[in-house]
Amino acid sequence: MRKKAYTFILLIFMTLSGFSQAERHKILVLHSRSADFPWVTAINKAFESIREENFPNVRFYFEFMNKNFPEDRLGNDVWKSYLAGKYSELNLSFIIAEGTEAVHLLKQNIDLFPKVPKIHRGGDLVKNTWAGNSLYLTSNIATAAVRTILLAREQNPELKTIFLINGGTQATTPVIPAVKQFLESYTEIRLVVISDFSLEELLDTVSGINNESIILYTLVMRDTTGTTFIPRDVLEEITQNSPVTVYTFWDSLLGAGTVGGTMLSANRVAREMYQAGIDYLNHGSYKQDYDTMATIWDWQVLKRYGLKPPGEKGEYSIINKPDSFFKTYTWELVILVITVLVLFSAVISVALIKYHMVSLILRGKKAELEELIDYQTLLIREIDHRVKNNLAILKSMVSLQIHESDNQEVKDNLHEISNRITSIKNIHDDLYKAEGINEINALKYFTELLTQIQESMLKDTSGIMINMDIAEVQLKPRDAMHIGLMVNELVTNALKYAFPAGIANGNINVTFTKEANEDFLLEVTDNGKGLPTAFDIETGKGLGLKIVEQLTRELKGDLKIYSDQGTRFSLMLDLS
Repeated sequence: MRKKAYTFILLIFMTLSGFSQAERHKILVLHSRSADFPWVTAINKAFESIREENFPNVRFYFEFMNKNFPEDRLGNDVWKSYLAGKYSELNLSFIIAEGTEAVHLLKQNIDLFPKVPKIHRGGDLVKNTWAGNSLYLTSNIATAAVRTILLAREQNPELKTIFLINGGTQATTPVIPAVKQFLESYTEIRLVVISDFSLEELLDTVSGINNESIILYTLVMRDTTGTTFIPRDVLEEITQNSPVTVYTFWDSLLGAGTVGGTMLSANRVAREMYQAGIDYLNHGSYKQDYDTMATIWDWQVLKRYGLKPPGEKGEYSIINKPDSFFKTYTWELVILVITVLVLFSAVISVALIKYHMVSLILRGKKAELEELIDYQTLLIREIDHRVKNNLAILKSMVSLQIHESDNQEVKDNLHEISNRITSIKNIHDDLYKAEGINEINALKYFTELLTQIQESMLKDTSGIMINMDIAEVQLKPRDAMHIGLMVNELVTNALKYAFPAGIANGNINVTFTKEANEDFLLEVTDNGKGLPTAFDIETGKGLGLKIVEQLTRELKGDLKIYSDQGTRFSLMLDLS
């Protein structure tokens, strides 16, 4: 059962793929020359390409009459009997006769496969003709030669002489008269035909040709010594000895040193003959426009002689041109790009993994730091609280001592100490109450400080006012403490010494402003009696002024004292 199923599937596949004996074209190709002849090799290569393109519907059968080896040739009668015996029962689709001898064999034996379409190429026809089921394609080498000369003139504007190497073969016989006739319109160009030579004489002649010339090479198969040659081998020796460009008319000779030209193309010949046979099978007739010519240039030879292919792209083809860098190394570049992308992806992946790991670590560190900061903040607030409480206790002890003492001078000194303690205590009190621990509001701090000084020292003093103009700025705790102590000393001194007993309308002005240069200006001014006439700033300083001077230095400030209708202490402070 399984075997029947496999057979059924195979039959379906063969039907869908067109694999049937009835649909296969069987084509006999009869060559005049041997299989290793360059032209035959080239044309058979084209037939092989056609077979591969149409597999499995095309099959070629090849026969070779060995014209280039006369001793191995068979007579026409022998060939007729041989072909009839081998192919009569094969049901050939059509026959291709390639070369003069093959064409003559079929023309002389019209009763050989009379119903089979035949496509001939060879002989001296100047145009394609057909009769009945037989088509005769012209080689048209003469036309190819004329077209090549036109192209050569474009490439060689200084052209003066054309050397035509006449190999004396039947295929090239029409070339000489065609070239002569064409050059009648170009009197500035001279034609020199090289005939009847030995190979040595030919190479010697070629080597002496001047630079304003070109060479047209026709097939050389035998020289005057009777030696036979492969035309391609002769061409290779010519191009090695020639100082000028060599043109030819057969594409099977490309790669042997010729620059190219308009030529009989083995590929075009094979495809046109095959297409002609298919046309007859499909339509019962042939077309008139089968073209076996192609213009082909050898890029390596063009480069050697510094020439460019004439005409527009599409009118010619180029062989032996190196592929571009990207085409040559396509797979290498693809692999390189893929490798780079893979490596880049790997690097990005590693970087992302590291970033993720670092983020996790930083998150952990951040949490630890936040916890540590909170803990340190708590500690600092606790320290401020304890310092404030200790200062309050100290102030209370000083206050008790003030009440216990009967000496007014001692009381006054204790009041000064108490005010100093107050100025420091207020800093720690503000720090403890504030949400932040790094800034003190100047307006709030100095207002509270001056209010406490006024309450402690102006109980028995009437007619004296403490006025303030304080900028609402933020200060560092250390700076606020230093400035508070200086304000305390300067205001206390003014209250003690500036105003005689019973004075009315006494004013003490405290200003603290930020200047344009970012410095701060502190001024304590009174309208009292001013400094004594004999007052010496350097030697007359009391403890309070010494404190002010020392704190001014620590704040990188500048202290100036003026005594004119009162006293003015001016301090310029750099708090950056």
